[in-house]
Amino acid sequence: MAAKRDNAEPAAAALLARYARGERAFGPLQLAGADLKRVMLMEGQMAGADFSGADLSGANLVRAALMGADFSGADLTGATLIKANLTDARLDGVNLSRAFMDSASLSNTTFTEANLSGARLKGVRLYGTSLRGACLEAADLTGAMMAGADLTDARADGANLGGALLTGARLPNASLREANLSSAELNRADMAGANLEGAILFRTSMERVKLAGANLRGARLLECDLRGADLSDADMTGVELTGSTLSGADLSRADLSGVEFFGANLDGALLADCISDDKTRWPASFKKTEDKVAAPHEPPRSSSELKERYARGELHLSGARLPSAQLVGADLKRADLSDGNFERANLGRANLNSANCARVNFLRTSLIEASLISALLTGADLSGANLDGANLTRADLTGADLRGTNLTRATLHNANLRDALFNPTTRWPSGFDPAAAGATQKR
Repeated sequence: MAAKRDNAEPAAAALLARYARGERAFGPLQLAGADLKRVMLMEGQMAGADFSGADLSGANLVRAALMGADFSGADLTGATLIKANLTDARLDGVNLSRAFMDSASLSNTTFTEANLSGARLKGVRLYGTSLRGACLEAADLTGAMMAGADLTDARADGANLGGALLTGARLPNASLREANLSSAELNRADMAGANLEGAILFRTSMERVKLAGANLRGARLLECDLRGADLSDADMTGVELTGSTLSGADLSRADLSGVEFFGANLDGALLADCISDDKTRWPASFKKTEDKVAAPHEPPRSSSELKERYARGELHLSGARLPSAQLVGADLKRADLSDGNFERANLGRANLNSANCARVNFLRTSLIEASLISALLTGADLSGANLDGANLTRADLTGADLRGTNLTRATLHNANLRDALFNPTTRWPSGFDPAAAGATQKR
Protein backbone atom coordinates (compact mmCIF):
# COMPACT_ATOMS: atom_id res chain seq x y z
CA MET A 1 0.00 0.00 0.00
CA ALA A 2 2.84 2.41 0.84
CA ALA A 3 4.41 1.75 -2.57
CA LYS A 4 1.11 2.48 -4.25
CA ARG A 5 0.83 5.81 -2.44
CA ASP A 6 4.43 6.71 -3.31
CA ASN A 7 3.57 6.26 -6.99
CA ALA A 8 0.21 8.05 -6.73
CA GLU A 9 1.40 11.61 -7.36
CA PRO A 10 3.40 10.87 -10.55
CA ALA A 11 0.49 8.72 -11.78
CA ALA A 12 -1.97 11.55 -11.04
CA ALA A 13 0.22 14.07 -12.89
CA ALA A 14 0.44 11.72 -15.88
CA LEU A 15 -3.33 11.20 -15.90
CA LEU A 16 -4.05 14.94 -15.87
CA ALA A 17 -1.52 15.56 -18.66
CA ARG A 18 -3.15 12.90 -20.84
CA TYR A 19 -6.61 14.34 -20.09
CA ALA A 20 -5.39 17.83 -21.03
CA ARG A 21 -4.21 16.42 -24.40
CA GLY A 22 -7.77 15.26 -25.09
CA GLU A 23 -7.51 11.60 -24.03
CA ARG A 24 -10.56 10.17 -22.29
CA ALA A 25 -9.93 6.40 -22.30
CA PHE A 26 -7.47 5.27 -19.66
CA GLY A 27 -6.21 1.82 -18.75
CA PRO A 28 -5.94 0.52 -15.19
CA LEU A 29 -5.09 3.42 -12.88
CA GLN A 30 -3.29 3.13 -9.53
CA LEU A 31 -4.15 6.37 -7.72
CA ALA A 32 -4.54 5.21 -4.13
CA GLY A 33 -4.02 8.16 -1.78
CA ALA A 34 -3.53 10.66 -4.63
CA ASP A 35 -4.26 14.37 -4.22
CA LEU A 36 -6.90 15.07 -6.87
CA LYS A 37 -8.76 17.94 -5.25
CA ARG A 38 -11.03 19.84 -7.69
CA VAL A 39 -9.71 17.76 -10.59
CA MET A 40 -11.55 17.84 -13.94
CA LEU A 41 -12.07 14.32 -15.30
CA MET A 42 -15.44 14.78 -16.94
CA GLU A 43 -16.40 11.82 -19.22
CA GLY A 44 -13.18 10.03 -18.35
CA GLN A 45 -13.22 6.25 -18.87
CA MET A 46 -11.58 4.86 -15.75
CA ALA A 47 -13.19 1.48 -15.14
CA GLY A 48 -11.47 -0.52 -12.41
CA ALA A 49 -9.33 2.40 -11.22
CA ASP A 50 -7.95 2.39 -7.68
CA PHE A 51 -8.85 5.69 -5.96
CA SER A 52 -8.85 4.24 -2.44
CA GLY A 53 -7.95 6.88 0.14
CA ALA A 54 -7.57 9.55 -2.55
CA ASP A 55 -8.63 13.17 -2.05
CA LEU A 56 -11.19 13.93 -4.80
CA SER A 57 -13.03 16.67 -2.94
CA GLY A 58 -14.70 19.06 -5.36
CA ALA A 59 -13.74 16.86 -8.35
CA ASN A 60 -15.76 16.96 -11.58
CA LEU A 61 -16.57 13.40 -12.65
CA VAL A 62 -19.72 14.12 -14.65
CA ARG A 63 -20.63 11.20 -16.96
CA ALA A 64 -17.38 9.42 -16.03
CA ALA A 65 -17.21 5.65 -16.59
CA LEU A 66 -16.07 4.29 -13.22
CA MET A 67 -17.42 0.74 -13.27
CA GLY A 68 -15.76 -1.45 -10.69
CA ALA A 69 -13.55 1.39 -9.39
CA ASP A 70 -12.33 1.33 -5.79
CA PHE A 71 -13.06 4.54 -3.85
CA SER A 72 -12.98 2.99 -0.39
CA GLY A 73 -11.96 5.56 2.21
CA ALA A 74 -11.69 8.33 -0.42
CA ASP A 75 -12.74 11.94 0.16
CA LEU A 76 -15.32 13.04 -2.45
CA THR A 77 -16.81 15.89 -0.44
CA GLY A 78 -18.71 18.20 -2.77
CA ALA A 79 -17.69 16.20 -5.86
CA THR A 80 -19.90 16.19 -8.95
CA LEU A 81 -20.75 12.73 -10.28
CA ILE A 82 -23.92 13.52 -12.21
CA LYS A 83 -24.76 10.67 -14.64
CA ALA A 84 -21.53 8.89 -13.72
CA ASN A 85 -21.49 5.10 -14.06
CA LEU A 86 -20.34 3.56 -10.79
CA THR A 87 -21.86 0.11 -11.30
CA ASP A 88 -20.06 -2.51 -9.17
CA ALA A 89 -17.83 0.20 -7.66
CA ARG A 90 -16.61 0.05 -4.08
CA LEU A 91 -17.34 3.14 -1.97
CA ASP A 92 -17.12 1.71 1.54
CA GLY A 93 -16.25 4.39 4.09
CA VAL A 94 -16.14 7.08 1.40
CA ASN A 95 -16.99 10.71 2.24
CA LEU A 96 -19.56 11.93 -0.29
CA SER A 97 -21.12 14.62 1.87
CA ARG A 98 -22.71 17.38 -0.23
CA ALA A 99 -21.78 15.52 -3.44
CA PHE A 100 -23.91 15.85 -6.59
CA MET A 101 -24.84 12.43 -7.98
CA ASP A 102 -28.11 12.97 -9.84
CA SER A 103 -29.00 10.14 -12.27
CA ALA A 104 -25.79 8.24 -11.49
CA SER A 105 -25.72 4.45 -12.01
CA LEU A 106 -24.89 2.86 -8.67
CA SER A 107 -26.28 -0.66 -9.03
CA ASN A 108 -24.47 -3.33 -7.00
CA THR A 109 -22.24 -0.64 -5.51
CA THR A 110 -21.21 -0.91 -1.86
CA PHE A 111 -21.51 2.14 0.42
CA THR A 112 -21.00 0.42 3.77
CA GLU A 113 -20.43 3.08 6.48
CA ALA A 114 -20.21 5.76 3.76
CA ASN A 115 -21.01 9.42 4.51
CA LEU A 116 -23.63 10.75 2.09
CA SER A 117 -25.03 13.46 4.34
CA GLY A 118 -26.49 16.34 2.37
CA ALA A 119 -25.66 14.61 -0.93
CA ARG A 120 -27.94 15.02 -3.93
CA LEU A 121 -28.86 11.69 -5.48
CA LYS A 122 -32.01 12.43 -7.48
CA GLY A 123 -33.04 9.58 -9.76
CA VAL A 124 -29.97 7.45 -8.99
CA ARG A 125 -30.05 3.72 -9.69
CA LEU A 126 -29.16 1.85 -6.52
CA TYR A 127 -30.64 -1.56 -7.27
CA GLY A 128 -29.29 -4.16 -4.84
CA THR A 129 -26.77 -1.67 -3.42
CA SER A 130 -25.36 -2.05 0.09
CA LEU A 131 -25.75 1.06 2.24
CA ARG A 132 -25.40 -0.72 5.56
CA GLY A 133 -24.64 1.77 8.32
CA ALA A 134 -24.35 4.61 5.81
CA CYS A 135 -25.11 8.21 6.76
CA LEU A 136 -27.77 9.73 4.49
CA GLU A 137 -28.91 12.52 6.78
CA ALA A 138 -30.57 15.36 4.84
CA ALA A 139 -29.67 13.63 1.55
CA ASP A 140 -31.92 14.19 -1.48
CA LEU A 141 -32.91 10.80 -2.92
CA THR A 142 -36.00 11.99 -4.77
CA GLY A 143 -37.06 9.36 -7.29
CA ALA A 144 -34.10 7.10 -6.46
CA MET A 145 -34.45 3.49 -7.65
CA MET A 146 -33.41 1.40 -4.66
CA ALA A 147 -35.33 -1.87 -5.03
CA GLY A 148 -33.61 -4.60 -3.04
CA ALA A 149 -31.06 -2.20 -1.52
CA ASP A 150 -29.66 -2.93 1.94
CA LEU A 151 -29.96 0.05 4.32
CA THR A 152 -29.66 -1.90 7.54
CA ASP A 153 -28.75 0.50 10.39
CA ALA A 154 -28.52 3.40 7.92
CA ARG A 155 -29.06 6.93 9.25
CA ALA A 156 -31.33 8.97 6.97
CA ASP A 157 -32.88 11.52 9.33
CA GLY A 158 -34.38 14.41 7.39
CA ALA A 159 -33.68 12.73 4.04
CA ASN A 160 -35.95 13.30 1.06
CA LEU A 161 -37.01 9.95 -0.41
CA GLY A 162 -40.09 11.27 -2.17
CA GLY A 163 -41.08 9.00 -5.07
CA ALA A 164 -38.22 6.59 -4.34
CA LEU A 165 -38.54 2.94 -5.34
CA LEU A 166 -37.68 0.80 -2.29
CA THR A 167 -39.59 -2.37 -3.10
CA GLY A 168 -38.13 -5.29 -1.16
CA ALA A 169 -35.44 -3.07 0.37
CA ARG A 170 -33.92 -3.89 3.77
CA LEU A 171 -34.12 -1.09 6.35
CA PRO A 172 -34.18 -2.86 9.73
CA ASN A 173 -33.21 -0.51 12.56
CA ALA A 174 -32.68 2.33 10.07
CA SER A 175 -33.26 5.87 11.33
CA LEU A 176 -35.62 7.94 9.17
CA ARG A 177 -36.75 10.56 11.66
CA GLU A 178 -38.59 13.43 9.93
CA ALA A 179 -37.74 11.95 6.54
CA ASN A 180 -40.01 12.50 3.54
CA LEU A 181 -41.22 9.23 2.01
CA SER A 182 -44.24 10.59 0.16
CA SER A 183 -45.22 8.71 -3.01
CA ALA A 184 -42.41 6.21 -2.37
CA GLU A 185 -42.87 2.48 -3.02
CA LEU A 186 -42.01 0.38 0.04
CA ASN A 187 -43.95 -2.75 -0.81
CA ARG A 188 -42.53 -5.80 1.01
CA ALA A 189 -39.69 -3.71 2.50
CA ASP A 190 -38.23 -4.83 5.83
CA MET A 191 -38.36 -1.87 8.24
CA ALA A 192 -38.57 -3.83 11.48
CA GLY A 193 -37.35 -1.73 14.40
CA ALA A 194 -36.87 1.34 12.19
CA ASN A 195 -37.27 4.84 13.60
CA LEU A 196 -39.74 6.92 11.56
CA GLU A 197 -40.64 9.40 14.26
CA GLY A 198 -42.15 12.51 12.69
CA ALA A 199 -41.71 11.16 9.15
CA ILE A 200 -44.05 12.25 6.36
CA LEU A 201 -45.60 9.58 4.12
CA PHE A 202 -48.29 10.81 1.72
CA ARG A 203 -49.75 8.28 -0.69
CA THR A 204 -46.88 5.92 0.00
CA SER A 205 -47.28 2.34 -1.19
CA MET A 206 -46.41 0.02 1.73
CA GLU A 207 -48.24 -3.21 0.95
CA ARG A 208 -46.97 -6.05 3.17
CA VAL A 209 -44.23 -3.82 4.60
CA LYS A 210 -42.63 -5.12 7.81
CA LEU A 211 -42.73 -2.46 10.55
CA ALA A 212 -42.81 -4.73 13.59
CA GLY A 213 -41.48 -2.91 16.63
CA ALA A 214 -40.91 0.29 14.67
CA ASN A 215 -41.09 3.78 16.17
CA LEU A 216 -43.70 5.80 14.26
CA ARG A 217 -44.50 8.36 16.95
CA GLY A 218 -46.01 11.50 15.43
CA ALA A 219 -45.54 10.29 11.85
CA ARG A 220 -48.04 11.28 9.18
CA LEU A 221 -49.15 8.40 6.94
CA LEU A 222 -51.83 10.03 4.81
CA GLU A 223 -53.71 8.01 2.20
CA CYS A 224 -51.06 5.28 2.35
CA ASP A 225 -51.52 1.69 1.17
CA LEU A 226 -50.68 -0.52 4.17
CA ARG A 227 -52.60 -3.62 3.14
CA GLY A 228 -51.22 -6.67 4.93
CA ALA A 229 -48.56 -4.58 6.71
CA ASP A 230 -46.93 -5.92 9.88
CA LEU A 231 -47.20 -3.19 12.52
CA SER A 232 -47.18 -5.52 15.50
CA ASP A 233 -45.59 -4.05 18.63
CA ALA A 234 -45.07 -0.73 16.85
CA ASP A 235 -45.18 2.56 18.76
CA MET A 236 -47.76 4.54 16.79
CA THR A 237 -48.54 7.16 19.40
CA GLY A 238 -50.06 10.22 17.74
CA VAL A 239 -49.75 8.82 14.20
CA GLU A 240 -52.08 10.30 11.57
CA LEU A 241 -53.49 7.63 9.24
CA THR A 242 -56.22 9.66 7.58
CA GLY A 243 -57.54 7.93 4.46
CA SER A 244 -55.03 5.08 4.66
CA THR A 245 -55.82 1.47 3.82
CA LEU A 246 -54.84 -1.04 6.51
CA SER A 247 -56.99 -3.98 5.45
CA GLY A 248 -55.49 -7.22 6.74
CA ALA A 249 -52.74 -5.34 8.60
CA ASP A 250 -51.36 -6.75 11.86
CA LEU A 251 -51.63 -4.13 14.64
CA SER A 252 -51.32 -6.64 17.47
CA ARG A 253 -49.88 -5.07 20.64
CA ALA A 254 -49.28 -1.78 18.81
CA ASP A 255 -49.62 1.43 20.83
CA LEU A 256 -52.43 3.33 19.08
CA SER A 257 -52.78 6.09 21.67
CA GLY A 258 -53.95 9.28 19.97
CA VAL A 259 -53.92 7.72 16.49
CA GLU A 260 -56.08 9.44 13.86
CA PHE A 261 -57.87 6.79 11.76
CA PHE A 262 -60.35 9.19 10.13
CA GLY A 263 -61.43 7.73 6.78
CA ALA A 264 -59.04 4.78 7.15
CA ASN A 265 -59.85 1.22 6.02
CA LEU A 266 -59.32 -1.36 8.77
CA ASP A 267 -61.09 -4.30 7.13
CA GLY A 268 -59.85 -7.52 8.71
CA ALA A 269 -57.02 -5.79 10.58
CA LEU A 270 -55.66 -7.68 13.61
CA LEU A 271 -56.03 -5.60 16.77
CA ALA A 272 -55.28 -8.13 19.51
CA ASP A 273 -53.90 -6.50 22.68
CA CYS A 274 -53.40 -3.15 20.95
CA ILE A 275 -53.40 -0.05 23.17
CA SER A 276 -55.78 2.84 22.52
CA ASP A 277 -57.06 5.78 24.55
CA ASP A 278 -59.80 8.41 24.48
CA LYS A 279 -57.77 10.37 21.92
CA THR A 280 -57.70 7.50 19.44
CA ARG A 281 -60.06 8.45 16.64
CA TRP A 282 -61.47 5.39 14.87
CA PRO A 283 -63.10 5.41 11.40
CA ALA A 284 -66.79 6.38 11.38
CA SER A 285 -67.81 2.88 10.29
CA PHE A 286 -65.39 1.04 12.59
CA LYS A 287 -66.55 -2.12 14.32
CA LYS A 288 -64.40 -4.60 16.19
CA THR A 289 -65.43 -8.25 16.31
CA GLU A 290 -65.13 -10.48 19.37
CA ASP A 291 -61.94 -12.03 18.02
CA LYS A 292 -60.44 -8.53 17.85
CA VAL A 293 -60.43 -8.40 14.07
CA ALA A 294 -61.91 -5.34 12.39
CA ALA A 295 -65.24 -6.14 10.77
CA PRO A 296 -65.32 -6.32 6.96
CA HIS A 297 -66.21 -3.22 5.01
CA GLU A 298 -69.52 -3.02 3.15
CA PRO A 299 -69.28 -1.04 -0.11
CA PRO A 300 -72.06 1.47 -0.87
CA ARG A 301 -74.86 -0.16 -2.87
CA SER A 302 -76.37 2.96 -4.44
CA SER A 303 -75.38 6.51 -5.29
CA SER A 304 -77.71 7.82 -2.55
CA GLU A 305 -76.06 5.53 0.04
CA LEU A 306 -72.64 6.68 -1.16
CA LYS A 307 -73.55 10.33 -0.61
CA GLU A 308 -75.28 9.68 2.71
CA ARG A 309 -72.33 7.79 4.17
CA TYR A 310 -69.94 10.48 2.95
CA ALA A 311 -72.14 13.17 4.56
CA ARG A 312 -71.83 11.27 7.88
CA GLY A 313 -68.05 11.64 7.68
CA GLU A 314 -67.24 8.21 6.28
CA LEU A 315 -64.41 8.40 3.74
CA HIS A 316 -63.83 4.67 3.22
CA LEU A 317 -66.23 3.98 0.36
CA SER A 318 -64.11 1.64 -1.73
CA GLY A 319 -65.38 -1.18 -3.89
CA ALA A 320 -68.66 0.51 -4.82
CA ARG A 321 -70.34 -1.00 -7.90
CA LEU A 322 -72.30 1.92 -9.31
CA PRO A 323 -72.32 1.75 -13.12
CA SER A 324 -74.37 4.51 -14.76
CA ALA A 325 -74.75 6.31 -11.40
CA GLN A 326 -75.88 9.95 -11.47
CA LEU A 327 -73.40 11.87 -9.32
CA VAL A 328 -73.37 15.25 -11.05
CA GLY A 329 -71.77 17.84 -8.79
CA ALA A 330 -71.21 15.31 -5.98
CA ASP A 331 -68.81 16.37 -3.21
CA LEU A 332 -66.47 13.40 -2.63
CA LYS A 333 -63.20 15.13 -1.83
CA ARG A 334 -60.68 12.90 -0.04
CA ALA A 335 -63.03 9.90 -0.34
CA ASP A 336 -61.58 6.43 -0.85
CA LEU A 337 -63.32 5.15 -3.98
CA SER A 338 -60.58 2.69 -4.89
CA ASP A 339 -61.44 -0.49 -6.80
CA GLY A 340 -64.92 0.81 -7.58
CA ASN A 341 -66.94 0.57 -10.79
CA PHE A 342 -68.37 3.83 -12.14
CA GLU A 343 -68.59 2.76 -15.78
CA ARG A 344 -70.73 5.16 -17.83
CA ALA A 345 -71.59 7.14 -14.65
CA ASN A 346 -72.08 10.90 -14.71
CA LEU A 347 -69.63 12.69 -12.40
CA GLY A 348 -69.67 15.98 -14.24
CA ARG A 349 -68.53 18.91 -12.06
CA ALA A 350 -67.95 16.50 -9.15
CA ASN A 351 -65.42 17.42 -6.45
CA LEU A 352 -62.90 14.57 -6.30
CA ASN A 353 -59.99 16.60 -4.98
CA SER A 354 -57.48 14.33 -3.17
CA ALA A 355 -59.82 11.36 -3.64
CA ASN A 356 -58.39 7.85 -3.89
CA CYS A 357 -59.58 6.55 -7.27
CA ALA A 358 -56.87 3.92 -7.69
CA ARG A 359 -57.91 1.08 -10.00
CA VAL A 360 -61.40 2.54 -10.48
CA ASN A 361 -63.34 1.62 -13.62
CA PHE A 362 -64.26 4.95 -15.23
CA LEU A 363 -64.84 3.41 -18.67
CA ARG A 364 -66.81 5.93 -20.76
CA THR A 365 -67.62 7.92 -17.61
CA SER A 366 -68.51 11.60 -17.84
CA LEU A 367 -66.12 13.69 -15.74
CA ILE A 368 -66.71 16.94 -17.62
CA GLU A 369 -65.36 19.89 -15.61
CA ALA A 370 -64.79 17.63 -12.60
CA SER A 371 -62.19 18.75 -10.06
CA LEU A 372 -59.55 16.05 -9.52
CA ILE A 373 -56.80 18.14 -7.96
CA SER A 374 -54.24 15.83 -6.30
CA ALA A 375 -56.50 12.83 -6.95
CA LEU A 376 -54.97 9.35 -6.97
CA LEU A 377 -55.86 7.68 -10.28
CA THR A 378 -53.12 5.05 -10.46
CA GLY A 379 -54.18 2.10 -12.57
CA ALA A 380 -57.60 3.64 -13.24
CA ASP A 381 -59.43 2.75 -16.45
CA LEU A 382 -60.37 6.07 -18.03
CA SER A 383 -60.60 4.73 -21.56
CA GLY A 384 -63.32 6.51 -23.48
CA ALA A 385 -64.03 8.81 -20.51
CA ASN A 386 -64.86 12.46 -21.04
CA LEU A 387 -62.64 14.77 -18.96
CA ASP A 388 -63.18 17.87 -21.07
CA GLY A 389 -62.39 20.86 -18.87
CA ALA A 390 -61.47 18.70 -15.86
CA ASN A 391 -58.84 19.94 -13.41
CA LEU A 392 -56.14 17.27 -12.92
CA THR A 393 -53.53 19.49 -11.33
CA ARG A 394 -51.05 17.32 -9.39
CA ALA A 395 -53.18 14.22 -10.04
CA ASP A 396 -51.37 10.88 -10.09
CA LEU A 397 -52.28 9.00 -13.28
CA THR A 398 -49.47 6.45 -13.12
CA GLY A 399 -50.42 3.43 -15.20
CA ALA A 400 -53.90 4.81 -16.01
CA ASP A 401 -55.59 3.80 -19.27
CA LEU A 402 -56.27 6.97 -21.26
CA ARG A 403 -56.94 5.36 -24.61
CA GLY A 404 -59.76 7.22 -26.34
CA THR A 405 -60.05 9.65 -23.42
CA ASN A 406 -61.17 13.21 -24.07
CA LEU A 407 -58.87 15.60 -22.19
CA THR A 408 -59.67 18.66 -24.28
CA ARG A 409 -59.36 21.80 -22.13
CA ALA A 410 -58.26 19.67 -19.15
CA THR A 411 -55.66 21.09 -16.76
CA LEU A 412 -52.70 18.73 -16.35
CA HIS A 413 -50.29 21.00 -14.48
CA ASN A 414 -47.78 18.84 -12.54
CA ALA A 415 -49.87 15.72 -13.17
CA ASN A 416 -47.98 12.40 -13.05
CA LEU A 417 -48.55 10.46 -16.29
CA ARG A 418 -45.76 7.91 -15.88
CA ASP A 419 -46.63 4.71 -17.78
CA ALA A 420 -50.16 5.96 -18.56
CA LEU A 421 -51.47 4.51 -21.83
CA PHE A 422 -52.85 6.56 -24.70
CA ASN A 423 -53.60 6.01 -28.39
CA PRO A 424 -54.27 8.14 -31.48
CA THR A 425 -57.89 8.70 -30.38
CA THR A 426 -56.84 10.25 -27.04
CA ARG A 427 -57.61 13.97 -27.20
CA TRP A 428 -55.07 16.12 -25.31
CA PRO A 429 -55.11 19.81 -24.38
CA SER A 430 -53.65 22.01 -27.09
CA GLY A 431 -49.85 21.86 -27.14
CA PHE A 432 -49.58 19.06 -24.57
CA ASP A 433 -46.87 16.44 -25.20
CA PRO A 434 -47.93 13.14 -23.52
CA ALA A 435 -44.68 11.32 -24.34
CA ALA A 436 -42.64 14.05 -22.65
CA ALA A 437 -44.89 13.67 -19.61
CA GLY A 438 -44.07 9.95 -19.38
CA ALA A 439 -47.17 8.49 -21.05
CA THR A 440 -46.83 5.50 -23.43
CA GLN A 441 -48.62 5.18 -26.74
CA LYS A 442 -50.34 1.83 -27.22
CA ARG A 443 -52.97 0.96 -29.79
